Amino acid sequence: MLRSRLLLVTMRTMAYDLPPLAPDAPIFIRVLPRLRELAEEAFAAALAAVPEAVRLSNHESAQEMVPLTLEGAGLFLRGLYEQKPVTRAELGNAEVHIARLAEDGIPLTAVIGAFFGGIQTFWTAISESAAPEDSADLAAFGSHMLAYVQLISLVTAETYGSVQQSMFGAEREARRSLCSALLRGESATELAAHAGVTLAGKYDVVTIIAGVTHPPIDAAATLVTRRWVRWAQELLDDLAGGPVLTTFDGVSGTALLPAGAVSAARVESLADTLAVRFGVDVYVAQCNSVGHADIPAAVRESTDVADLARRLGRRTGLHTLSDMLLEYQITRPGPARALIIEQLAPVIEQPHLMEALDAHIRHGLDRKSAAGELHVHPNTFSYRLRRVADLTGIDPSDPYGSRLLAAALTIHRALPIDP
Repeated sequence: MLRSRLLLVTMRTMAYDLPPLAPDAPIFIRVLPRLRELAEEAFAAALAAVPEAVRLSNHESAQEMVPLTLEGAGLFLRGLYEQKPVTRAELGNAEVHIARLAEDGIPLTAVIGAFFGGIQTFWTAISESAAPEDSADLAAFGSHMLAYVQLISLVTAETYGSVQQSMFGAEREARRSLCSALLRGESATELAAHAGVTLAGKYDVVTIIAGVTHPPIDAAATLVTRRWVRWAQELLDDLAGGPVLTTFDGVSGTALLPAGAVSAARVESLADTLAVRFGVDVYVAQCNSVGHADIPAAVRESTDVADLARRLGRRTGLHTLSDMLLEYQITRPGPARALIIEQLAPVIEQPHLMEALDAHIRHGLDRKSAAGELHVHPNTFSYRLRRVADLTGIDPSDPYGSRLLAAALTIHRALPIDP
């Protein structure tokens, strides 16, 4: 829309360098008596040019189209006669009509396609009626027509952009407000009526977190964020077969899908598709078949699970509490969590020891494999584990000590502490 506005400003301020066309040119004399006939032919051609012809012809303002086409042709010819281009202000009636089409959901592609279909018919009729000696006048006529077509096209694009911004922007905000109220556990009956949404009895609560911890704040990042919001909304709507309530802001948010409407496999595919489009990992967590009163608790749980998957460096995809029972429980706030993480304090500032301990646990206490991963001799690896035992007082080779240190590492990944 910004681009169309800039182009319109340019058109209003630039000096037209179009070839002159005499007011008494024979081409005018041939056109004027046939003006209404040409307008009707142009309208018929316009409808034939687009798949949405039925919707356009049945539109409540369809009866205005022929007079509007006639008026537009008259404006154009008068501009030629008076040797001045048509202005934006003179297209007021057309703009009102275009806005009505936009408000009623007629696609912009249909309107543009119909317009050019009509223009093509009008130009064909003019060119076929021209005599050989009219070639210079015909060329001048074509140049003026292109300028007029440019103005009409830009007015149409800008009008559609304005309508969509005001109407669909307000609709999106109404849905977002409704979703936020449901996520907070507030009464949403009035908001649902305002948004034109029929509330489901139960919802599948789906939280989405993009793997971006601190997105940059600048104009380019804002454009990217808006694009991510749009992509997520489009994919969610496609999954559910209709508009989905969501608060996703380009980094994180929650969507409410009618219970059972979308399978877990398709939610998994949502994460994969978003990750490809965003270029970062995307973590999704879901709580199924949740009543309105339980939505806030489900949001907290799904957000915690998705965020924990991100902090632990899990893969893109759908993550559930069942898949992360141990990690979820040991990272919950409480005195035990603080005491567990304290066990790592003596070695947290020694990366080579932390690295050895992590490899030791991940390889199931197989020292040879763990040493191979770190590209160190097994004896060197064993020495590092002894240093961990000396500094922490916990032996990594002891089954209990190994479990305790594994829990401490998990907490450290999820909630890094300042040494």
